Amino acid sequence: MKKYLPWITVLVLLSVILLPQYSNVFKSIAKPSKTEQKINSLYENKLKTINAKTFDGKDIDGKKLQNVVILNFWASWCQPCLEEFPSLVELRKSFKNEDLSIVAISSDKEDSEKELKKVIKKFGLNFDIIPFSDGKIIDEFMIQAIPITIVFAKGKVQKVYNGGVDFNSEEFKEQIKAWLK
Repeated sequence: MKKYLPWITVLVLLSVILLPQYSNVFKSIAKPSKTEQKINSLYENKLKTINAKTFDGKDIDGKKLQNVVILNFWASWCQPCLEEFPSLVELRKSFKNEDLSIVAISSDKEDSEKELKKVIKKFGLNFDIIPFSDGKIIDEFMIQAIPITIVFAKGKVQKVYNGGVDFNSEEFKEQIKAWLK
């Protein structure tokens, strides 16, 4: 036993020194930073104020969006944005409209209608598309780069994705089911 005492002492000391470091990492993962909390609060407030027409003329009222809402900011010239669309189309098929709202907000300024028609046809988009119009929504959400996707559940930000995402993955679908409970 005496020959193991130095090793045991080292292990105990390392655990005393390192364990608090790891617990802080896990706490920071579980809880958003103060800055993230402020941004999330802004997003939650702005979701309620969305009042826009979709490309096909449907009214979108942020106050009426419920359960899980995916806001996807994109442009027709953005390759990672376009790569997300097949998974969003498949995801839309997996959930009822009253459980999941998908709203894609275009940042295309020039030839917007022509480009939107091309993208809608090419990918068979089956969710709401809000054209750029005056860019008010993009400005209000302070979108600086795309693709950006904000996922809300019952009006609260659950996740913000910067960059392309596979929305049709089993993990993402399971997460939506958990948010719906």
